[in-house]
Amino acid sequence: MQKLDPFQQFISAQPPTEPTQNPVSGSTSNSIGSSGINGSITSYAAASTATETELQWLLTMASQMGQTETIEVLLTTVVTEVQQYLQLDRVLIYQFQTENQGVILAEAVVSGFTPMIDETLPAIAFGATSQELYQQQLVIALESGARYLSPHQRQLLDRFQVMNNLSLPILLKEGVWGLLIAQRCAVLRPWSETEKLVLHQIRTELQLHLQPFTLYAQRRQQIKVEDTFAQILKRTLASSDTNTALANLCQELRQFYRADRVVVYRFHSDWSGEFVAESVGAGWISVIQEQETDPSLRSAEIVDYDRCNTKRMGSTPQPNDNIKILKDTQGGSYVKRLDVKQVNDIYKAGFSSCYLDTLEKYQAKAYLIAPVFEGGELWGLLAVYQNTGPRQWQEQEAELLSVLGERLSTVLTQLQYLARLQEKSNLLETQSQQLTESVEQGVAHNKLISRIGLALVQEKYAPDSLLDFVVRELRKQLKSDRVAIYRFHPDWSGEFIAESVAEGWVKLVSPGMNTIGKILTFKKRKGGDIAIMKLLR
Repeated sequence: MQKLDPFQQFISAQPPTEPTQNPVSGSTSNSIGSSGINGSITSYAAASTATETELQWLLTMASQMGQTETIEVLLTTVVTEVQQYLQLDRVLIYQFQTENQGVILAEAVVSGFTPMIDETLPAIAFGATSQELYQQQLVIALESGARYLSPHQRQLLDRFQVMNNLSLPILLKEGVWGLLIAQRCAVLRPWSETEKLVLHQIRTELQLHLQPFTLYAQRRQQIKVEDTFAQILKRTLASSDTNTALANLCQELRQFYRADRVVVYRFHSDWSGEFVAESVGAGWISVIQEQETDPSLRSAEIVDYDRCNTKRMGSTPQPNDNIKILKDTQGGSYVKRLDVKQVNDIYKAGFSSCYLDTLEKYQAKAYLIAPVFEGGELWGLLAVYQNTGPRQWQEQEAELLSVLGERLSTVLTQLQYLARLQEKSNLLETQSQQLTESVEQGVAHNKLISRIGLALVQEKYAPDSLLDFVVRELRKQLKSDRVAIYRFHPDWSGEFIAESVAEGWVKLVSPGMNTIGKILTFKKRKGGDIAIMKLLR
């Protein structure tokens, strides 16, 4: 990688800038202040041999950029005007999505060269490997065929016919937002000072106008994500069992994303791990079931990209190399920040065949993976997979997964708490119903006793009729099939003297059947207990 230093005279002429702290690395950098368009261009004129035409074009560009109403129009205006003015083969604006990966948001390219718009590419395609390294350099140049290029970089440059590449980091208050990229594809020749200074000035103006758009977009995005987050939690079935609660959450997420698979992967203390929850569409394998027969799925192969990088650097990975990498780094790249790993097409993301083999185990064609933290420590991963084909993930989708990963432990606590509340509520409801039934039965029994007592007092019934009244009312109260009264004789034999029986059952008391009592023989025990001694058939 070649580091150019062509701007020292120009940079020294710039007005002082306000240092801001990078929330990721903690290092400070100079953010572009809003000292005014004309002041910035005047500094450019004083430090360069710019012609009047160049200055006028820059003023016109600054005015156009200030009049744009959306971020899409702003980025399109920049790449189109710069490509035409500098007569370049391609001009791009690249936005970081993770620490070392991003997407092409805007492109102006000469007809005949492979378009790059909407491509998700690793940061190394344009020079440095990460946002942090881009923040340390004003500009990075690549030349096709140079010795310092890695094989991966050569592959990416050849794929898009790039001969010269010049990358300038776009610095906002939050850190490195993305890159302004100029490319030559037809011929290989050095960049002129005018080209480099013009690109630097455009990058400066772009930073001025991009910051308000990003702040506004972040606020709107946050509101949408929080609303969606609340709706998903509202629909998720609560459970006091952690894995069941996670499975319920995976189900709701899969429906929201309209994805083929959503999983939760939990790390063990040795940085191996296992899938603990999954929701998968019909027709796709279940990784939770597959891991029972495929031990590799219980390792950290879900983040096997680190292992495959080790292999590409020349060493032969052992079966547990990926676990060792995670153990040595205490979680690898996942602990550096809460970024979501976003891949729209695994076959266009520059992955090695080693990592592609791993992804194909999950039948994945595109994915989002977010780290899950508990108590500040990396607990596991939350992943959404698209198996049917490539997928252009939306910013809101990635942001939601990031929020879920960050708050998953809190979500689980809430779901378990709600489940316990529901269990207590169900128990109280059951007890309340039982108490109500008991009270109602007590009231009914009291009414029955009152009716029987009243009948006795009023002497409206003959003894036999009174007994019939009692068994009839008692059977209604008990909702039983039969209620009967059995009278003992002195020898402990006896007979049924009154009965109320539901329709369809044999009657015990009827004309000619009074002798049925003789089939029962009783014996009196000590203490007054009565026992059935014999049942004659």
